[in-house]
Amino acid sequence: MTSVATTPLTSAGLENLMTTLLERFETARLEEEAGNGNKMRVPMQAEIRSLDFWRSIVAECLASFFLVFIICGSFIPWSGHTPPAISIALASGFSVAALTLSFAQISGAHLNPVMSLALLVTRKISPMKALLYVTSQGGGAIAGAALLYGLCRKR
Repeated sequence: MTSVATTPLTSAGLENLMTTLLERFETARLEEEAGNGNKMRVPMQAEIRSLDFWRSIVAECLASFFLVFIICGSFIPWSGHTPPAISIALASGFSVAALTLSFAQISGAHLNPVMSLALLVTRKISPMKALLYVTSQGGGAIAGAALLYGLCRKR
């Protein structure tokens, strides 16, 4: 028969035990909240320092760039005749679908400042993220229009 050595409970041992137990309860509570769709708020200073935050800002800029470039480019009569309305509608629909599928996992694929502002009002994104999303979407749209303008001028 083996003997199990028992250590006496001291105040330091009891304190460590309680701290560990409380940390486990807190972790379980946070995991349950995350499973229910309630996301924890991250402080803005920590949010700005994360690589995912800046990756999502760049993704929104690129998504707006491509959206403006493709949709506005579908209006231009490249071969001398005005494109039919169905081709413009298809270009718009397919570009939005493709960009949403491409950028949804990175940034949520807002593609539009109005969508970012709506998510800010409903508290789905932070004010800092909304401000930078709107700024990057505007910059991406201007860059897409500028590239299209440059391509049309060279014709």
